[in-house]
Amino acid sequence: MTFTTRVLRHTALLIYKYRVLIIAVSVLSAVFSIYIISRITLKTDLMDVFPANNPSMRLFADTLNDFGTMKALTIVFEAEQGGDIENHFATIEKIGTALSASPLIEDVDYNIFKNKWDFMVKHFPLYLNKQGVEQLKGRLTPEGIAAQVEKNYKILQEPLSSIPEVKMIEEDPLALRSILKSAILKNGADKMDVSSGFYASKDHCLALMFVSPRGSSRDVGFVKALRREVETIVSKNSGGKEGGLKVGFAGAYAIAWETRQSMDRDIVTSTVSSAVLVFLIFRFIYGARLLAIAVNFISLAIALLWTFAAAYFLYGSLNIITSVVTAMLIGVGIDYTVHFYDRYSSEYAATGDPCGALVTTVSNTGKSIITGSLTTAAAFFSVIVTSFSGLHEMGVVTGIGIVGTLVTTIIVLGALLAVSVRFMDLTHKRGRQSVFMVERLPDFLMRNSKLFLFALIALNVVAVFGIPRVRFVSDLAEIGLRDSAAMRLQQVLGEKIGRDKMPLFIVYKGKDSIDAAFDTMEQTLNNWKKDGLIGGYNSLGDLMPPPSSQKEAIAAIAAIQTEGIEKSLTGALDKYGFVVSEKNIAYIRGVERALRLGETIQITDLIKSGNRKADYFYKSGALAAYIYPAGADWSEAALNRIRQSTVAIGQGWFATGWPLLSGELKGIIIRESLMAVFISSLIILVLVYFHFKSPKKIILCTMPLVLSLVITLGIMGYAGIGFNYVNMAAIAILLGIGIDYGVYMIQATNEMDTPAGPRGLARNVYRNIIVCAMTTMAGFGSLITVSFKGVSSLAWIINIGVAANMIMAAGLFLTIKRHMPPVAPVAEGKDGSGL
Repeated sequence: MTFTTRVLRHTALLIYKYRVLIIAVSVLSAVFSIYIISRITLKTDLMDVFPANNPSMRLFADTLNDFGTMKALTIVFEAEQGGDIENHFATIEKIGTALSASPLIEDVDYNIFKNKWDFMVKHFPLYLNKQGVEQLKGRLTPEGIAAQVEKNYKILQEPLSSIPEVKMIEEDPLALRSILKSAILKNGADKMDVSSGFYASKDHCLALMFVSPRGSSRDVGFVKALRREVETIVSKNSGGKEGGLKVGFAGAYAIAWETRQSMDRDIVTSTVSSAVLVFLIFRFIYGARLLAIAVNFISLAIALLWTFAAAYFLYGSLNIITSVVTAMLIGVGIDYTVHFYDRYSSEYAATGDPCGALVTTVSNTGKSIITGSLTTAAAFFSVIVTSFSGLHEMGVVTGIGIVGTLVTTIIVLGALLAVSVRFMDLTHKRGRQSVFMVERLPDFLMRNSKLFLFALIALNVVAVFGIPRVRFVSDLAEIGLRDSAAMRLQQVLGEKIGRDKMPLFIVYKGKDSIDAAFDTMEQTLNNWKKDGLIGGYNSLGDLMPPPSSQKEAIAAIAAIQTEGIEKSLTGALDKYGFVVSEKNIAYIRGVERALRLGETIQITDLIKSGNRKADYFYKSGALAAYIYPAGADWSEAALNRIRQSTVAIGQGWFATGWPLLSGELKGIIIRESLMAVFISSLIILVLVYFHFKSPKKIILCTMPLVLSLVITLGIMGYAGIGFNYVNMAAIAILLGIGIDYGVYMIQATNEMDTPAGPRGLARNVYRNIIVCAMTTMAGFGSLITVSFKGVSSLAWIINIGVAANMIMAAGLFLTIKRHMPPVAPVAEGKDGSGL
């Protein structure tokens, strides 16, 4: 008797002796774990999946946080059935006013002439280029004033003149806003119609409202409260479905609340569906009574509770990947309870001794369970070498869960079976389907071994030619939410306003004058656009002119004559029957004061005015701009030129963004995944060696795994399933899961003296492998339908790999065949078992 066997036998005796105490302690620990788990939070940001300490990634994340893109909520108003959005401006005004009064919202921008318009009016000449100055000069002559007032008169005489037109004439009788319009929206103005002040698309099918909430989009509690607030206000003021106005949400907050909703739904559906599928498989194959199934699930549930309590102590939260670990653990963890329960029930049915059955089960089957669970845990733990936070945490949490399942299977399930076995009916009948799958099918395969081996070889040969087709997909959309309304709407917006491509950020964080940096940035961006290097850009220049342009404007407007402007306006108003009001006098005097400006406005002046859009471009002495590709997407040549040109500007300048980052991260994830595969393989080989201590058995044990990986990669190539930043961990995981089947098979050759006999034991092991594969596929299969494409693709690859491994492991029967008596024709017994 080996040392390991003696230890396991003594462990089994202790479990039996203290079985009631073990159950009591397990229940108490489960209750405590539930309390701990109730404190855990969910991280909804996709960026939490990526490397937190990578310098390039940190730079990108800091840029997103610093310049307000994580504080964006865009409300999109669409006119239904081909209507004109202008008919809904009054409704949009009501919603904007109500949102502005909310304590959760800092700023609402839905009309360029209402968004801190006083600041622009006070400094409007500084916003004008040479063409604008010439237009202003002509507009302020006596002839120009008279012509504009006459035009206003004719508009008001039109029977179809709108209320917005009337209001604009009252507030701006010289129509200076029309001169300012192109300066305010110099980029993308051709795709937007802001003549009414509202941010309407050129085709007048939709309008935009930009909301700046007070809290963070990463604060789950705030996001939930914000969603309730915004949806309530919109519903109350939009007129419902009968109003002909469709309202949608885009931006970081909309994506955050969609993500949280999806995570909540995925956690429940994946857990329930995997549990139900595992239950049905267990019931179908074993025909087990509910009590037997219950003790297996209780053991697994305790392990799951321990796992997530550990996750809280380690991380305090779950991310997009670790939130669905429950389904993985149900599929993988039930394998160990299946083997343990099956061996225990067989031993007890043969001997009637609950203690003896436990000792035999723990000291024999316990070895393969320990080896199998440790190899699987090692595979998951090997993933921690990656710097990608989502995969790192998944590896740790799942690895802990598998070790926890090993402990509960041997100790908790052993105690539960010892207490409850006397109440179980172990003489149940199996259905015909179960008899075929676990008895007649393996006998058929052994009788037709040559044909089966030929089919397996052919399958691997075909698969080899599919491997070169496997690609890595670095597009973020391939790991994010599927069918996201916010992302879909974001795409529509991009097409409407000409910003449907992934931008890059050009950032300045240096010690030089911010005014000089502002001038340099605008000049650089303008040159890049003229050269065709970029298709467009958004910068601080959208909100205020750079210092050099302001100085040119000051010099140009100095030539405009202001004397007599007030008299010309009041005379023209009087001529066309308008009542000259105090508002008109204040208006023209404000224009005169603006024309006498002698100093440039500073960025701090813009910030003090309360214009929240400045947050997108300026923060604490740092500047940022968003640039867009000239073509359908960023070319490698354009990215390299932008990176080099930005660095060449000087110290403190850099470019960042996903198009620049994706290539670097792709190299990192591939390199780290290969490292995980190497570590996983090494640990597995060591564990298998110590289990069998036979090179021949190690080869037989690992051969199905290696060949199944070839099949998996081949199917991926033919099916067009690519690797991404989430599913790159699949191969390392498959190594740990797949080796279990080889271990269970080879272990059968070491235990031919069991009550079931050699052939019966082989059938049992074969049946257990089928069940283990099906339960693992059930666990991961429940993740195929989750909302996140990255997790779904991981589930697809694992399921393909497990199915291939099950088929290849079946081939291992052929190597066991010579250890067993010839297979006789199967006659159906009285119990329907075929024995």
